[in-house]
Amino acid sequence: MVVQSGGCASEDGPSPNRPSISLNGVVFAVTDITYDTQNYGGGNVAVTKYCSFQKGLQYEIFPKISYPLTTEYVKDSSSVDKDVTLNKMLSTFKFTPPSKVAVSGMQQYTDSNFGFSFWYPSSWQVTQATVQNQNKYPGGTISNQLNVSNGKNLVTIEEFSSPAFSITDSTGVGACPVCVPIHYYFDASLHTWMVEYPNGTESGIQKAGVSAPADVSVNTMGGLHMLAGSHRFGANTIIPLRARNFVVVTVDGEIATGTSDPQALARTILALDPKVAMPWSAVLQIQTIKSEADVYKAL
Repeated sequence: MVVQSGGCASEDGPSPNRPSISLNGVVFAVTDITYDTQNYGGGNVAVTKYCSFQKGLQYEIFPKISYPLTTEYVKDSSSVDKDVTLNKMLSTFKFTPPSKVAVSGMQQYTDSNFGFSFWYPSSWQVTQATVQNQNKYPGGTISNQLNVSNGKNLVTIEEFSSPAFSITDSTGVGACPVCVPIHYYFDASLHTWMVEYPNGTESGIQKAGVSAPADVSVNTMGGLHMLAGSHRFGANTIIPLRARNFVVVTVDGEIATGTSDPQALARTILALDPKVAMPWSAVLQIQTIKSEADVYKAL
């Protein structure tokens, strides 16, 4: 069978108007019955689909057992054995608790107000800083800033909100002869993050004011997109938590040019709301945090 994210209505349980099945105490609603176009045993094929909502995640089960239908859409007698087999399989289904993520020498910081967390070396300090310019990024405001530092090196994390679902970053332009302003916005009709360069790109590949789908191929271990900022050497990255909320992670020059991965800390960011994005497995999360630890050992 196949288990994947699906379309449950709520965590309150299945609709009373829908049939359901209980698998080891987990109630799955019957969400759909589809009919395959290919013939099977002289009739169409019925596929039952079960749905459940657990801890903010939606699941659907598609059994790989199909039933031939008569013209009256009634299962034939051979389906009884298949039902027994299917129920035996489903009776073994259960949700297992997620593996605990822990890495020696690293600890997790959680910001419950803005809804995200990240990992950093235990020997470093996380402090709240005064926001010097709330309107630093056009399109919204910075509500909070966190500084992560070992007393010599600095990572800043700015919490930015935009009612227009957009952010424009030109903070790296002054110190960089080839850096240009960059504008991101969420296109609700396309359900896609878009990028636009107000002055065009330095190479001329993208013309001024022309929009294109943003590069979302790089993600944090929380499944969140890491959009490139305007600084050179990858010194800053913009991470949407939702269409209107972003965190902007910026590292100092030594981290940007003196380490193998300037955004090692940013890669550990997770959204607290599991509906925002699907986090990586515990094994991959631990590998990501260990990689960050290795990066910061050199500082």
